[in-house]
Amino acid sequence: MPGLAQSSNRPTRRSGKKFPIYLVAAQGGGIYAAYHAASFLASVQDDCPRFGRHIFAISGVSGGSVGSSVFASLLYQANEAKALDLIADRPCRKTNDTAPPVFQDAVDELLSEDYLAPLLGGFLFTDAFQQILPRPVRPFDRARSLELGVEQSWQSIMGSKQFRILRGEDNKLSFPLSSRFISLWKPDSSPVPALVLNTTEVNTGRRRIVAPFRFDGIDVSFLPVWNDTDLAKRFPESVPDIPVSTAAFLSSRFPWVTPAGFFEDSDPNDKEPTKVRVVDGGYFENSGLATTLDLLGSLETALELDPALQPFRDKIEINIVTLNSRRFDLGSFAGFGEWVSPISTMMSTRSARAPLETSRAELLVERSTRSSTGIPKKLFRFDLDGLGYPLPLGWRLSAVTRLLIANQIGTRSRCRAVPAAGGEISPDCLKRIIADQLGTE
Repeated sequence: MPGLAQSSNRPTRRSGKKFPIYLVAAQGGGIYAAYHAASFLASVQDDCPRFGRHIFAISGVSGGSVGSSVFASLLYQANEAKALDLIADRPCRKTNDTAPPVFQDAVDELLSEDYLAPLLGGFLFTDAFQQILPRPVRPFDRARSLELGVEQSWQSIMGSKQFRILRGEDNKLSFPLSSRFISLWKPDSSPVPALVLNTTEVNTGRRRIVAPFRFDGIDVSFLPVWNDTDLAKRFPESVPDIPVSTAAFLSSRFPWVTPAGFFEDSDPNDKEPTKVRVVDGGYFENSGLATTLDLLGSLETALELDPALQPFRDKIEINIVTLNSRRFDLGSFAGFGEWVSPISTMMSTRSARAPLETSRAELLVERSTRSSTGIPKKLFRFDLDGLGYPLPLGWRLSAVTRLLIANQIGTRSRCRAVPAAGGEISPDCLKRIIADQLGTE
């Protein structure tokens, strides 16, 4: 498992406590899921500057991939600009600390932008030309308007006076969202977690994962973004050298809204690269937990078998944090049953697997608790509640939705009693647990 044994600026174990490692699963769900994931992670980072250094990976799906990418990009910006006060290896702030929530404010500004208008513009104009052309033209892809929209918002918002603190003493502005995907994860020098973004193959229904490293799992395959693949050796011109924004929205390609994305791959027996088309990762599993559990299994195997990693085995604890939501169904449509049933069944199947993966995670943690050997594991479920309000799946976030989500991000001072790990937990108590694990001033 790359990155685990490398010497880094990540903190060492505090005396008497195990080193907490976080694996985060960020659900799909369009712009509200992006805002939910990014806001919660950013608020914890504001509270606990060393938090990002303890997140090993974030498994994102659809909107969760976009939110995770925004959060990781903010950590990258702070690290590159040496804004060390924001990402220092120091305890969590006191509950009465009035320091401005820099990361959370940045998320709010970035994800409150209107990304629907550029998408509609691309649909009506450039994508209309794309439909009549014999070959794909990347700038005409309407999904590219989403990617450019986020990149341009980053440039204007992060370059503003409001976020001068994120640019450090040298006033350095980085552009991580438009940078190469594999360049974002630097475990030996950066607190940025690994982005593990889920897509679904159109032809097979299998997962295709965009990640900076490989890991084992149940029928797991990856986008060949590295330089040591069969594709890179035989057809180097076909290697998908994609930026972070493209990877995030590749995981969010919901047909009719945005077209399927594609890249080229090859097997040793292929004479030519083959085109692989992918869509929203939520078609396979919408919570991101399936990939998180595969990553956890690979992580445990590496710790068991790699002599260089075995000394760390008894010094760590693994915390699985799921950022999910309650179902927002307000009723069902019963008309045109014979015609609508296949589509309804497909959509219901799409949403049914997440609870199954949650149950699998709960069982894994329960077995870990009963066992006297192995790495300690905990599961924390933070479920966003729509409160009867159907949260938007599109790419424009209303002030009402932002307020609803912001009011559920949590404040650790409001947690009165910490429940046992293994089930749903309030964001207040989840933040308190994280602060207890990371240490407080």
